[in-house]
Amino acid sequence: GGEEEMWGCGFWLQWFGEEVAAHPGVVAGVWSGVVVFSLMALLFTPPRLITDPVQLWSQPGSKASENRAFFNTHFGPFWRSEMIIARPFKDATLGLHDKPSGVTDEMKDAPGGSAVTHNLLSQLLDLQLSLEAISVSCQDAKFEDRSIVCDAADTDEAPGDDQGPWTLNALCFQPTPGAGCIVESALEFWQMDRARLDATPACDEVKGNATECDANLRAWVDKCAEGGPSVRACWTRSGMPLVQPKILFGARAGADGQKASEAEAVVVTYLLNNDPWTQPRAAAWERKALAKLKDSSGVPGGLALSFSVEMALEEELARESYTDVNTVLGSYVVMLLYVASSLGRRGSGPQRPTIARIALAFCGVGIVVCSLLIAAGICGIGQVGATLIISEVIPFLVLAIGVDNIFILTFAFDLAPTVDPRATRDPNRSGLSLGSGGTGEGQAAGGYNTPRDTPAVVVNGSNSTAVSPLDGPASGGGMLAGEVRDTAAERAGRALAKVGPSILGAAAAEIGAFLLGSLTGMPAVVCFAQFAAAAVLADVAMQMTLFVAALAVIDRAFPPEAPARRDEGQLGQRLL
Repeated sequence: GGEEEMWGCGFWLQWFGEEVAAHPGVVAGVWSGVVVFSLMALLFTPPRLITDPVQLWSQPGSKASENRAFFNTHFGPFWRSEMIIARPFKDATLGLHDKPSGVTDEMKDAPGGSAVTHNLLSQLLDLQLSLEAISVSCQDAKFEDRSIVCDAADTDEAPGDDQGPWTLNALCFQPTPGAGCIVESALEFWQMDRARLDATPACDEVKGNATECDANLRAWVDKCAEGGPSVRACWTRSGMPLVQPKILFGARAGADGQKASEAEAVVVTYLLNNDPWTQPRAAAWERKALAKLKDSSGVPGGLALSFSVEMALEEELARESYTDVNTVLGSYVVMLLYVASSLGRRGSGPQRPTIARIALAFCGVGIVVCSLLIAAGICGIGQVGATLIISEVIPFLVLAIGVDNIFILTFAFDLAPTVDPRATRDPNRSGLSLGSGGTGEGQAAGGYNTPRDTPAVVVNGSNSTAVSPLDGPASGGGMLAGEVRDTAAERAGRALAKVGPSILGAAAAEIGAFLLGSLTGMPAVVCFAQFAAAAVLADVAMQMTLFVAALAVIDRAFPPEAPARRDEGQLGQRLL
């Protein structure tokens, strides 16, 4: 028995491979219909794209999701949170003008210094005031939501004064309407007033002293942080006390005896409303604020900023996905060239013509692309959620699996044992016999001893040496007289019987792993796992059918070319 007989499914895979290779038109027609159907499904029922970070990572039914749903139901949609973390840039001066004596560059760059300095607070004040002055027009909001009606005198969607422009004051959360926005910032200890900040003792620009000014500012910060509501002068512009130093200066502020003024950074938090009317306008404001923050961060002598706005994560995911398009396309082109140059090469043995390798490469990589389309169509029909992360990972995953199987199937096809289909095995001899052909001990026709992986053919039933069926055509481009070669379909069947079980086993393990991953409940992981399972299933199914059929078709059209022989007699015969 052969190696494929060790597998229970070897016989069935050989029969299946012969059938698909014998009917390539039917196989191609079926898969063409599947691809067209998938494209139609994508057109009419595209996968549900999930971009909201909360929906991506918060498992439905979890405690966090239940708490958020309770809050949204009883108090309205949870706010949009905009956060800025400011610390001194390493090249920023520590004082108002000159560097205090005894302070070196190494000391300035060393971590652990206080962020409560007049230099930092003054620049942060300018930044906050510029953010609060950002104006959002109706066209800006319409860019975020196409349903917004602009330039309308009075409609249900845009009644009268709903044409903008809007500033932060119209979009932020105000516990007391008209009293002002809630802004969690250390600068609210001075009510965001530069005159009050500069009125701190020793902070006068002309007569001030940097060291004394910073010390007085830190003393005021500690007084406000420790006094809380009892110090009325520390209340915000909206008339509310700031009672949580950790929100203003980080988690360690006020813990383990650490004073708020010793914090290494200052935290600023804005809360914007998140109702349907505010959402597109707030998103437009965030887009402009994001651009301003990027321009303001990392300027020598300025601020080192870390920031997060509600739309930042969604924007970053989208940006990376669009950026990865060129990477994906480049990877597929490189892999196409690699497959075309490497597939079908067997050292000094017969080589596939260049046109055959190119055709196989396009077929193999095209199958990978089609499997992605089919998976997207399946997920669209099943309304499986899709995330932007899928576009970054799945194409590479399916490409790796697909190209691996392409080489396995092609090499198995090239190495498939090719014997005379009319030959019968003599149970008493180690070779094959063909009727009452040749005679003689050790002769090719009567009873040759040839390795199983080096199949023999019969030439005129005489004492001819066995040659490989991949050695190419004989004189005149045809076979030698009496030579019998197996069909491409039978070789495809033997190849599938040999490597099909391992391909199916690996695919089953991969699909099973992805399906197990879909049981986690986290939406982003569930979407990825289901899409990956569908893509791998489609990829392997097409390779076991369409690619096997393509192998047989291309082999018939462009048979492998035998290298030049060193034997002068055979070389002369081939030249004739």
